[in-house]
Amino acid sequence: EESTYMRMGLVQLGLLGAGQVNDNAAYQNALNTYNQQYAPQAFNLINPNGTNYSNGFSNNWNTVYRKAPLNFTQNFSVGDQVKLFGKPLGYFFGLRYGNSVRFDPNGISQRILPEELNYAVDFIDEAKISRETNSWSMLLNLAYKLNDYNKISLLIMPNITGTNDVANFSTQWNLENDIEEIRVRKNIFYEQRQQKIYQFASQHVLPKSKIKFDVNASYTGGNSTAPDFKLTQYKAQRQGDVILPGYQFSPTADDGIRRYYRYLDENLFDSRFQVEIPLAKGEVKLVRKVKAGGAYQLTTRDSNIDEFFLSSGNSFVPQLQNDDINAYLNDDKFTMQNGSLDFFYEQRIWDWNHTIGKTAISSAFALLDFEFSKNIRFNGGLRVEKVNLFSDVYQYDLLGYERNDGRRSNVAGYPLVNPGIINQANFLPSGSLIYKLASKKNTANFRLNFSQTVARPNLREMNDAAVYDNEFRTLIYGNSNLKMTEIYNYDFRFENFFKNGDNISASAFYKDFTNHIEMGFGSSGITWDNNENSYVAGIELEGRKKIGDHFEFRSNVTLVKSYSQFVRKELIVLPNNQSLYVPIDTVERTMFGQAPYIINGILSYTSDTLGLTATISYNVQGPRLVLTGILKGRPDVYEMPRNTIDIKVSKTLGDHFSMSFTVRDLLNAPVRRAYKTPGGYIDYDRFRYGTNYQLGI
Repeated sequence: EESTYMRMGLVQLGLLGAGQVNDNAAYQNALNTYNQQYAPQAFNLINPNGTNYSNGFSNNWNTVYRKAPLNFTQNFSVGDQVKLFGKPLGYFFGLRYGNSVRFDPNGISQRILPEELNYAVDFIDEAKISRETNSWSMLLNLAYKLNDYNKISLLIMPNITGTNDVANFSTQWNLENDIEEIRVRKNIFYEQRQQKIYQFASQHVLPKSKIKFDVNASYTGGNSTAPDFKLTQYKAQRQGDVILPGYQFSPTADDGIRRYYRYLDENLFDSRFQVEIPLAKGEVKLVRKVKAGGAYQLTTRDSNIDEFFLSSGNSFVPQLQNDDINAYLNDDKFTMQNGSLDFFYEQRIWDWNHTIGKTAISSAFALLDFEFSKNIRFNGGLRVEKVNLFSDVYQYDLLGYERNDGRRSNVAGYPLVNPGIINQANFLPSGSLIYKLASKKNTANFRLNFSQTVARPNLREMNDAAVYDNEFRTLIYGNSNLKMTEIYNYDFRFENFFKNGDNISASAFYKDFTNHIEMGFGSSGITWDNNENSYVAGIELEGRKKIGDHFEFRSNVTLVKSYSQFVRKELIVLPNNQSLYVPIDTVERTMFGQAPYIINGILSYTSDTLGLTATISYNVQGPRLVLTGILKGRPDVYEMPRNTIDIKVSKTLGDHFSMSFTVRDLLNAPVRRAYKTPGGYIDYDRFRYGTNYQLGI
């Protein structure tokens, strides 16, 4: 049928006689003339701005290796206080630029199969990952004292960061006849983030009544641009040390080569007002005051993604013969030549790639701070918060699609994209009772605290749209059914401060969570879900001890028991793309994000006569749940303990200079995440980024 239409078209163009329609030789001659003369002319008319499909696309697919320069940071700052209209004006200006590179040539990344397949290893990647970061920031702070009772200040702080992530993942599969299949995935991801912060603050006091007013407002304009995120997947076969002819994009050129252009705008306006009214009169020197105020916070989010897939043109293209993709996809392949086009980029436009969101939070509070005596002090009050959150796909909201409307499509196999909506008010009481004992040798405090707080899902977590994530190398999608987390906090703390500077404290705490938000494995990607019941209980010990005239030891130890009762589910996507989470069973485990222990210690040496300071610090925390098995059969992933030791030595040089030498991560401890299975831990990924040596003057 296609041939018939083509022959008729050639007749209409006058290239083929009406009586030659069935003459194959004449048809081929006419077709050659069309491809060489007419097709290029038509292509130029249809594409008046150029015929090169690679315009705007850099042709850098291969991984480039080079020797990285030393990491460095440069800072400059100046500050002073001067007179302006006879009043003191303080100013501070700072500028910073930094560059850093980290690289691991021997990383590991692997995935395992679900429980029904006995957690067998799906694949093991040998990973080479590097990150180059360039950043600069500026700070301008002005503080003006109008008089003894009125002050104003202004802060401006822009930050710009560019991050270049390059990753090579290679997997070997054993086939028959001593043949191995090599699968290669390359991610080239550059992102630029900008954050511009503007803050205004003022403090005012009424002289007679001593009533204080604080007014603060800030605006943060943030945006992120990933102008060309490239994903490449291909595979080849090897027998011994010989690569067999013929590479293949995996699974096809369409899916094996993708380019993403991502743009995100997220802005925050925050304003606060507070008034403090003293209650103590006359000679009473006790702290007695009332605080009250309000706040308004508005966050807006607009995310847009353009996706381009490599598609084949109308010519025969030979198979990829090696891993030099730059040569295989050279610019000539994307240009119409003699009526022939090898490749072109096809933009696939899906509504769910453009999402919007807004969160507005209004709050008010009243607080009493009252000393009954020099030994007993109470601090408590009530805070009221009202949140309105909305997140959706721009087009679905514009067209007014109702929830669960079948037109609210998502990536194939994923739930519909429904609007995420929270409209809720919370009354949040708090109270603190302090009992103080003082003597000539020490001062001791007993603190008893209670508070109720909330944690809200962010706009990304509330949006069902599935987006490919560079770090996890899979699709991440939100959950429009998320609820706010409610937290009840209880703690008792004892503090003892000695006259010689030593101190010791011990505290016991308990936190009860309802609808705690957790991140974990969904149907075929990663998502968020609520855990209905969780709690954390623990003790914390902290102290500081001087040893002789020059040494000092500080330590903090936290021991935690956490518990979650979690309902595992099975996701069922119906033919109309509506989804159902069917409860399967209930499991008990530790709480998401909570380590069972945290240990910190610092030993320092100080000599004023030598102008010398030296410190050595140690940190470790226990296994911490970072990805949950939301669906049945998916194991949890824990961030494993990492022992880190840092050393810093500082020395003054004369009256005006100083030098410092710092060693970070002396042990070069691996960053490791691992699946927890009945048979033990199995690596999810593992990377080392080296020991960092830093010299400062």
